[in-house]
Amino acid sequence: YMSLLGPKGLRKLALINVKKARETRERLIKIPGVRALTNEPFFNEFTLSIDREPKKLAESLRRNRIMGPLALDRFYPEMKSSYLIAVTENRTDEDLARFAKAVEES
Repeated sequence: YMSLLGPKGLRKLALINVKKARETRERLIKIPGVRALTNEPFFNEFTLSIDREPKKLAESLRRNRIMGPLALDRFYPEMKSSYLIAVTENRTDEDLARFAKAVEES
């Protein structure tokens, strides 16, 4: 895949990923109860605390046809309500808006 993209295409793809991830993070942290766990630089994955009942969040995500994000307390029990979110070029603006809506509605 990367060899088909070539250096210019790979750079373009990376910039798309960074842009979509940053826009999504900014949109999500405006939702009450959602906060960034760090302000460190990131590429296309970032962590958030989402202060919602996990079952309600999962149900809202399912209802909106969203798979994920990864609950970090599966690996780090002390990280309750913390999630790893990945955004790639494969997600449309509509997908990302639906994700934000699902979080907000949960």
